Amino acid sequence: MRAGRITEDEKYDLLLADLLVQGRHGDEEAYWVVEVSARVGPHDVERAARRAGLLSRATGVPALAAVAGRRLASDAVEAEAHARGVWRVLDRLALPPNK
Repeated sequence: MRAGRITEDEKYDLLLADLLVQGRHGDEEAYWVVEVSARVGPHDVERAARRAGLLSRATGVPALAAVAGRRLASDAVEAEAHARGVWRVLDRLALPPNK
């Protein structure tokens, strides 16, 4: 926020993420922004994607979006995750956006 990359409202939105993880994706430093719900809905997918974009913009480091839960609420949620490039972690199985 101090660098002017995100607004104060965006900072607070990002701080509401369920889980932020710093690590590596392949050979690059990366962050993961994860939204967790027992039954993952469209709002979880949207929040994860939006907040990953904010974190990437704020830090200059790639941020990947993910949702985690027991199951997706519908096939439409699956399609939305694919469209937004969001990983799904369902019942301990991690699925990349393209699968």
